[in-house]
Amino acid sequence: MITLNLLPYSKRREIETEKGNQLVLVFGIFSLFFLFVTVVLMLANVVMRGLITDLMFRAVSYDQNRAEALNRKTAALNKIQENFILYTDSLIDFTKIVPSGVKIEDLMMDKTNKDIKIRGAAKSRDDLMQFKENLEESGRFLNVRLPTENMLAEGYISFEIAAGVNFSKL
Repeated sequence: MITLNLLPYSKRREIETEKGNQLVLVFGIFSLFFLFVTVVLMLANVVMRGLITDLMFRAVSYDQNRAEALNRKTAALNKIQENFILYTDSLIDFTKIVPSGVKIEDLMMDKTNKDIKIRGAAKSRDDLMQFKENLEESGRFLNVRLPTENMLAEGYISFEIAAGVNFSKL
């Protein structure tokens, strides 16, 4: 098959230039599109990083507030623990100095005033006096005070003893 080129050279050159220009235009449009997409993605990345940073800052701030609250509670608990005295051994020793004829109904200790009040009942005045002596000899109680009417009573005696507490021996 024979191909005849009937267009003049200048017209052919113009068509080829127009095709080349169209190709450059299409390439330029694609380049601009990709450049636009890249810029949009970079802006989205910057915005996302800003949001993530803000969220992280809020989370850290929230955690710091919670940690500070926990530290305050821990400090309060430590303050309470500083004043804690384990009374188990002292109560066991206390039961050993209570005569069999004496029943203890109530123990009230005031740590601030270093004072204790013991309420109870004794079968006899001798049991009550023995209990008072045992308290004084234990070294844990100071200035043991027993009302005079309790020392003079006969038979079953309800009593209330007040004494200072020697916390160093508890």
